[in-house]
Amino acid sequence: WLKSVVEVISKLPSWQHSMVSHSLLIFTLVINAATGHPTFHSGFDPEPYVSRGEVPPFQSYHVHVNYVSGSKMANRCAALLHDSFTKHFNLTDVEICQGGPLAPQTRMCLYPWDVEDQGDRGPFVSGNWAAFVPLEKYQEVVEWVAQHRQDGPIALDALFHPNSNYPLKDHMRWSTWAGRAWPIRYESLIHSGKDTDSQAYCDHWGCQPIPTLRQNENLVV
Repeated sequence: WLKSVVEVISKLPSWQHSMVSHSLLIFTLVINAATGHPTFHSGFDPEPYVSRGEVPPFQSYHVHVNYVSGSKMANRCAALLHDSFTKHFNLTDVEICQGGPLAPQTRMCLYPWDVEDQGDRGPFVSGNWAAFVPLEKYQEVVEWVAQHRQDGPIALDALFHPNSNYPLKDHMRWSTWAGRAWPIRYESLIHSGKDTDSQAYCDHWGCQPIPTLRQNENLVV
């Protein structure tokens, strides 16, 4: 159904397109909030940067530690890393992320997580636990997770993605992995006509811009 809505929006006048696209973004993020939960930074618009072919300034990050849910060993390894992460970053007595999954946080925090009950996984194909990471903590978090993701019997794979109010590219183009990359249901991250195949090719492993072929009269083939 979302694809049909996107097609309708793409045909609207530009002033209506922007307004409706913004509303659809909020609605889509709420639907995927259970586990995908990209943080929405109100007041920041990535479009001026993206329209110029630039990467917008990142406002924050998420880390998602992925594991095969239903596997007792994988569940145990995910829980052990979660506990170690909590202790290392002094989050034991810190409240879980507040204000809902879309709300920017004022400090690093962990999102609610139940190793046995993942519910709707949003764009993720299996289990994951996640944390909100402020800009100033990003390097430290990446280094620590990369160093400790293999501490248990099973190596875990972690996705680090920015939050720039552009969920598709945040997850599928501007993100990075520690360990093996997992497929992601990119369709659930599409929120407006600008994310259609006319500008980029996406599959479950990433997105790449479709190159524009420019004729070079001096080029001899």
